[in-house]
Amino acid sequence: MSRRLSIHITIWSCLSLMLLGACRAVPVAQERNPAPEDTTPIATADASAADRPDELAAIKEGIQATLDRYTEAHRTNDVTIIERLMAPSNRALSRKMVVEFEDTMMIFGSDYAFAHTVQDVTPRDHGFMQAHIRTETGSAADWLFREVDGEWLFAEPGEDLLGARAVSEYEHFTLYHYAWSHVAEEHIVAIVEEARAMAGERLGRLPDAPLDVHIRPVTGLPRLTDGGRGKGIYQPSYSEAVSDYIAISAPYSFGFGFYDPDLGWGDTLQHLITHEYAHFVTHRAFVSTDDMAPWMFEGLAEYVADAYYDDVLRDVADQDLFIPIIDTENRFSMQDLEHMHQGLQDENGVDYALAYSLVVYITETYGGLEGFWELVETYTPRRDFDAALQEVFGVQYETFEQDWQTWVINRYGS
Repeated sequence: MSRRLSIHITIWSCLSLMLLGACRAVPVAQERNPAPEDTTPIATADASAADRPDELAAIKEGIQATLDRYTEAHRTNDVTIIERLMAPSNRALSRKMVVEFEDTMMIFGSDYAFAHTVQDVTPRDHGFMQAHIRTETGSAADWLFREVDGEWLFAEPGEDLLGARAVSEYEHFTLYHYAWSHVAEEHIVAIVEEARAMAGERLGRLPDAPLDVHIRPVTGLPRLTDGGRGKGIYQPSYSEAVSDYIAISAPYSFGFGFYDPDLGWGDTLQHLITHEYAHFVTHRAFVSTDDMAPWMFEGLAEYVADAYYDDVLRDVADQDLFIPIIDTENRFSMQDLEHMHQGLQDENGVDYALAYSLVVYITETYGGLEGFWELVETYTPRRDFDAALQEVFGVQYETFEQDWQTWVINRYGS
């Protein structure tokens, strides 16, 4: 795979994970049950729209013009173009798109100037149009647009247009979602139950604590579930009156981002929920994620979710894109995996891949997950990784890091 294609895969997976999202999942160490097929159709606002091909063709052309300008913004690093492409009423979405643009430019520069092509359009309620989009690298997305003064701009419905929020109690969780997402409730329930089964099988424990699962239909909603820019988040509760929650951006939303069209968005949704469910199990059944280094709980979540990083790690091995576990050169603005959530200056979108590889390396070299947990439990009281390595594995940090990097090169390098 070319570096350019790897960058594209990484940015909407690993960069989104930096914003608390997740990467595409395929089996690594074990077979998992396939994600339920994403056959739920988008409900159209006007069943006769298919009888007006000229009108839809004109709309498709208008959306394509917007996407061309979106690509041009990345090619020229011009954030003002992004701002002009946003519908005026969508402040939360505008903030999200601008911040993600700035993050992308900071990390990748014009390498992300990929063409986006409208494949088809589907009318939605309230004048919105859903566009199914492909990039020149083959990824797919489903974005909403609305006509404003003759232009088809990026847009999302406000809370008043989403319809009633459904709340459904199940044995292991409570589900909150809106009709707008057009994802069948039984589909989501099956994925959450599969995520629970995977986490239990791989980690060996499951908590009894209650869990809320929120499906975000648009940016910033539900308001008390982070409102975040990323694809997904797990938030532990620090009050007995409130449950832990997982919030996942719905398919057909900007927050959901890109996915592999050959696998469908069901595979990405399965991975997102499994990744966040692994955080829930880790925090409630093992060690508080507050006490772990970020690479530990993020790498473990990717391990549980059977993440696929072969192509990204090949680039790491071949192009020496390693990030140190511990930054031994800087006292401030540490550039290492122990501070990966703080935003690294030159992480090239590989931080989550490296965190995943660390967990796999430890489990294969130092006694499985038992060795990993022993390291975590020894690390947490003092947050001294070198001391924990020497106490648990009998190896100094410099040797451990060199051996891990050599392992990555030997396993994934060309």
